[in-house]
Parts: sequence; structure tokens; C-alpha cells
Amino acid sequence: MREGKVDKIHGSRRASIELLRIAAMLMIVAGHASIHLNFALAQPAYWSIQPYRGIASVIEFVILQYGQVGVQIFFIITGYFLCKKAFSLPRVVKAWAQVFLYSVVLALVSVIILALAGNLSLITSWFSQNIPQNLLKTFAPLVGHEYWFMTAYVLLLLLAPALNAFIRKFGRRGLERALILFAFIAIVPLLSADLNYYGEPFRAIFGYLIGAYIQNYLNLRARKYRPRN
Repeated sequence: MREGKVDKIHGSRRASIELLRIAAMLMIVAGHASIHLNFALAQPAYWSIQPYRGIASVIEFVILQYGQVGVQIFFIITGYFLCKKAFSLPRVVKAWAQVFLYSVVLALVSVIILALAGNLSLITSWFSQNIPQNLLKTFAPLVGHEYWFMTAYVLLLLLAPALNAFIRKFGRRGLERALILFAFIAIVPLLSADLNYYGEPFRAIFGYLIGAYIQNYLNLRARKYRPRN
């Protein structure tokens, strides 16, 4: 009877996490749309979100920030699942291969579309300007930081064994202290924009540790129905 409850609760938990993934994905899509689709119809330049008056500006900034929340949710989910798993090189290779295939196919499709449209000037400029940089972004997108999320994700997969070893050695108290430290560092840029010295790897590790804490110490519902030996 208890085993049935365990299966039920694990299935419910995974379904809720999948719904959380979908919500995070929609947040990210909306965040990018607020930039690329010129949501407020008053954006001064590409990838340049500047404050201006009007409710549209407020909505745009809110949507953009929720996109960042969506990204962090994915890092938390990664930590939630991987903190209990051993390192897997095939998982790293698979993530790298997927990004590589996507990048190369996207570049080829873009060239074909531009060629069919007769817009050869863009193709020529792509090959003539910053050739090493463009080739790096196309054929080594993770190294070229073309897709920053996947770069941070693969780095997280490589760091997972060390992070899991830290959690096992120092336990709940050590993990809580690490989270407090990361939280403090995260709010430092609010004091001054000049203090914003950390980047995506910091956010990825912070999210991973949050997910690991939830899995190890806040996952009380699953523990309640865990069968006794």
C-alpha cells in the first residue's frame, strides 16, 4: 500500500515539475519577445532596454525580468535532479552535440534563405567580417558564448560532482551557509551597478544549490510516503 503511495507521489511531483518547466519556458519566450518584438513600440535600439514613460514600459520591464526568473527556475530544476545522481559524461556530450547541431543547421538555413532571397550582401559581409569570431560562434557555440544558457548549463554539468561532494561533506548547515553567501553576493549589485562583477556561472551554481537544498531538506512530502525498511 505504501509503495503505491510512493509511486503516486513521485508521479505527482514529476508532473508538477514538468508544469513548472513549461511556465519557465513561457517566461523566457515572453522575456525575449519583449526585446526582439519591440513590445512597447518605443525601444531605442536592438538589445537596449531603456526606461521611458508609459505603462507599456512598465509591462515590458516586468516581462523581461520574469524571463530571468524562468532561466533561474531551469537551473533550480537541474540541481533538484542532479544532486542525487552520479556524473555522466554522455549527458555532457549530448548537451554539447545538441547545441552544435542546432548552431550549424541554423547557420546553413540562414545562408540558404538569404541566397534564395537574393540578399548576397549579408552573406558576403558575414564571411568577410570577423571570420574567426563568426566561425567560433557557429562551430563552437559553447566556447564562443553564443548561447550563454547552454554554456552555463554544460559548465554546471561538469561542476555537479564537486557541488554534490560539497553538499555531502558539509551537510545541511554548510549548504545553508553557502546559500546565504550566494544570496548576499546576488544583492550586492543593487547597491551599485559597478559592483555587478559576477555572471552566468554564478547564477547557475546558485540555482543548482537551491534545487539541491529543496531535494535534500525540503522534500518532505516524498519523505512522508517513503517505505520503511
